[in-house]
Amino acid sequence: MSFYIFIIISLILLIICVLIFKTISKILGYITLIFTIILIILSGITYFAYLDFLDFQENLENPNLLVISDQEKILLSISLEKTGINRLNEEKLKQLENKEYDFLLKDYYKIIFIDLLTIEEQVPDEIEYEGKTIKKQILFDAIRSKNQSQNDLFNNLIILNKGNSTEIIESKTDIGDKQRIKLLMLAIKSINKPDITKLFKQYKKGDIKIYEETILFKLAKFIPSRLLEKIIGEIN
Repeated sequence: MSFYIFIIISLILLIICVLIFKTISKILGYITLIFTIILIILSGITYFAYLDFLDFQENLENPNLLVISDQEKILLSISLEKTGINRLNEEKLKQLENKEYDFLLKDYYKIIFIDLLTIEEQVPDEIEYEGKTIKKQILFDAIRSKNQSQNDLFNNLIILNKGNSTEIIESKTDIGDKQRIKLLMLAIKSINKPDITKLFKQYKKGDIKIYEETILFKLAKFIPSRLLEKIIGEIN
């Protein structure tokens, strides 16, 4: 009798083992399938990111549109080209105001939106220019100003370019886009060593935006800040 009990118990254990094996095999099969799908997706993302990187390298020197805002209002929009920096014509300004970015991309590789404060934070407190010291606050007040007569800037030194020479003069007139661009370029040129980590964080936060934001730029937002700091530290 005990022999039959042994046989029955053995059969039950065998059935249980077979069921467990099938369950584990099914789970492993699902896990393998999931990992395969993830691998295919990651491979696809890596491939398209690489193509995007090649496209970025190839078109980096093409014209780009830089849009600088202050307190969520467009302050200045300039075309960055091989020949230099140019203001936008009326048609392009209207397209920008109407947010017709796809039309603008016919003439520009990328549209870069950046807050003036982001640039200001990178500029040293004092700027040396042709033997003169200019305070950052004065310079950026001038960049922001629409009419100097409405503030104290008319008593301060404002930089204007005349032809090929540069000079510092007092000005009580409005600052137009042409002068604003020159002041902005002076501020940017004063940045000896940009804080890449801070700029990257501001890009992730949305203070810097790029249109069209292709896969390369989308992926950049997922890079941990600590990893970026480590990479930059090794490069430096």
